[in-house]
Amino acid sequence: MGGIDVIFIDGLHLFEQVVLDIENSLQYLNDGGVILVHDCNPLTENASVRAYTSEEVAAMNLPNWVNIWNGDVWKAIVQLKATRTDLDIMVINTDHGVGIIRKGTVKDVLPLTKEQAAQLTYQDLDNNRVKYLDLKDKEYFSTFIKEFEAVR
Repeated sequence: MGGIDVIFIDGLHLFEQVVLDIENSLQYLNDGGVILVHDCNPLTENASVRAYTSEEVAAMNLPNWVNIWNGDVWKAIVQLKATRTDLDIMVINTDHGVGIIRKGTVKDVLPLTKEQAAQLTYQDLDNNRVKYLDLKDKEYFSTFIKEFEAVR
């Protein structure tokens, strides 16, 4: 029975659940396959609030909240970049950040423990966005697709 080539994760916006979703998906991902994760690059602190639903965030009456919510999904990317040396992880800077995860050799491991990654704040992300997310501009995505097709 075959595995899966492309998996898209856009579920509960809490980093712990996103890590579990990714770990579970990896069990079924074909070699050369890719996991895409939505909401990895919140552009405001309000968008990065921990909550179970957007309704819960709306009820917080946050100043200047414009009904955009990504949760702390970004921490899943940081945690995995710090702890999984067998995964190549980057984020494309489009549509609130689309994470790309592939099995493969890691270029740079973040010097953080799992616990340190969990304690990061939005300010930490904002000060280290490119480093923490390996953030790529959206034009890079076409290069990625060509590489992806070459191994298929």
